Amino acid sequence: MQQDYDVRSTIGALYAGCMASVAVSAVLLVQTFLYFMIFYQDNARLKTFVGWIWAGDAAHTISICVAVWQYGVLHFGRPMYLATISPALTGTVVLTGINILNANIFYSWRIHKMSKGNLWLTIPIAFLCLVRLIMTIFLSVVMTFSNTWDLIEARYGSTLMASLAISAGTDIFLAATRYFYLRELKQGYMGVPAMVDAVVIFTINDGLLTCSIGIASMICFTLMRHNFVWVGIYFTLSKFYSNSIMATLNLRNWYRHRNRPYLGPQVDHTARTRPRVGETSKSGRSSATGDHEFLDLDEVQSVEVYVDQRVEYTVRAIELEGGHDRGRGKVRAGWPRSSRS
Repeated sequence: MQQDYDVRSTIGALYAGCMASVAVSAVLLVQTFLYFMIFYQDNARLKTFVGWIWAGDAAHTISICVAVWQYGVLHFGRPMYLATISPALTGTVVLTGINILNANIFYSWRIHKMSKGNLWLTIPIAFLCLVRLIMTIFLSVVMTFSNTWDLIEARYGSTLMASLAISAGTDIFLAATRYFYLRELKQGYMGVPAMVDAVVIFTINDGLLTCSIGIASMICFTLMRHNFVWVGIYFTLSKFYSNSIMATLNLRNWYRHRNRPYLGPQVDHTARTRPRVGETSKSGRSSATGDHEFLDLDEVQSVEVYVDQRVEYTVRAIELEGGHDRGRGKVRAGWPRSSRS
């Protein structure tokens, strides 16, 4: 770091990154609340994972706030302190690596399910995640013992750049793989193409967003190493990964509540096979607990589609007493027909 500091690009950049991180963290809090309100019947393992995501994000937010407090308040008026690495900032790097690993594991698991256990995809993804984690741990240890930015920039700047590049490359690979399998799914799931299209668009935007933030932080570190602009951008990186997981889980509820066209009288074709309240279904669970499964596009194997068809026809009303036409009446009727695909 240089001796001549610009408050706007150092402390100001840290404050801006902190405010943006807190705002995105608030969005994650809302998403977590909605998840537990809507998907309260998900299994305990998934609920625990969601709680872990929120806890990691909360710890990351606290670490950012402490780091900004140390640079901007406790050591205000001491520009030489900006050349040192705050312990809270090192903790932020560690928590960022953990939160990114959570997202990578989550999407790797989904790809493993979508590809029906294709190890040629899951093993390279796991390898990239492992390399990213090792680099994060290495940088955290180096930051702890180096204690100055000058030493990090001189000796380990390339390692930091490689870590951000691997993170961006992993995002691109994950997004491309999910897009490929979702396109294949759409070809065999033509009943609700709008739903699949929405998931595809979200997948592309999600991968581009996290990748763009990593690249932006990497570019700012390369061009502006003597300020904290890249640090402010780096603060928000972990937040978008965590929000990506929650948005993927909560997207399952979108299609259930979107406006659907009216298709005539609705007939429940599963009423004959559905157990009554208090009875036990074939899966061994009682119907009183509201047994149902939410649609997960990543795991759809076969789909049964029921189509309600509306038919219009014209009949002639004949007056029996007079034997002549009295007029025409237009009658609309609808019969539910089922087609299986």
